[in-house]
Amino acid sequence: RPVLVKLSPDGPAESLTALAETALEAGIDGFVAANTTSKRDDQYALIPAEGGLSGPMLHDHAVDMVRELRQVAGSESLIIGCGGVRSHQTYQNFLDAGANLVQLYTGLVYEGPGLVRKILKQAAGYGRAQ
Repeated sequence: RPVLVKLSPDGPAESLTALAETALEAGIDGFVAANTTSKRDDQYALIPAEGGLSGPMLHDHAVDMVRELRQVAGSESLIIGCGGVRSHQTYQNFLDAGANLVQLYTGLVYEGPGLVRKILKQAAGYGRAQ
């Protein structure tokens, strides 16, 4: 059974590569990028810092993490992208960056369970259009 490491988006960029290389050398099967963030930009500064933030504010950074992990890990490792998936485009961003799978949660909270069908329907059309 595969064992994956779930990575924080809050570490320095250079440590992501080192951490990924160390995990791969230890025999890890893949990665989940990314966990929630404790960082608050101006838009979210008033939100209490008692827990991690997820959702749209995490998306672009999580996609960048997936892209870097794919470069380090090569094609054999499993990578799950998560963070801010709320539309077909945000789903596709993870796939384009190299994710094998995409996880979503916050989008379901705001869009409801119909979001999954909407994303998959648009993804099927996207594949035919390519």
